[in-house]
Amino acid sequence: MLRLQAERETGFFPRIEKRYCLMLSIRGLSFKYPAANAAALNEVSFDAVRGEVLGLLGPNGAGKTTLIAHLSGLLPIQRGAITLDQQPLAAARAVRRHASPLPRRNTPLSPA
Repeated sequence: MLRLQAERETGFFPRIEKRYCLMLSIRGLSFKYPAANAAALNEVSFDAVRGEVLGLLGPNGAGKTTLIAHLSGLLPIQRGAITLDQQPLAAARAVRRHASPLPRRNTPLSPA
C-alpha cells in the first residue's frame, strides 16, 4: 500500500499505473469490542490492487484477526468503509452469494 502510493507520487514505476486496478479498499476502519478498553482497529486504511499479494504482519493483539473477520463478514463495520471491486462489501458479498459455479457434466474420456 505504501509502495503504490510512493509509486504514484514519484512516477518511479509508471508501468504499474497503467495496470492499476483497485480490487479492495479499506478506509478509516475502526472497531472496538464491547468489553475492551481500547480499539482493536483504529482508522485502518489501505488499498489492494488486483493481482497483488499482501500479508498482514504484526504482534499479538495488533488487529490482524479482527481485520480478517471484517473482510469475511463475521464482524459488523462500526466505523469506516470496505469496498470490493468498488462496491460496498455487503453488496459485493450479496452478489457472490447468489452466484455459484455450474457442476461439470460427467463426460467419459473415451466413447463406451
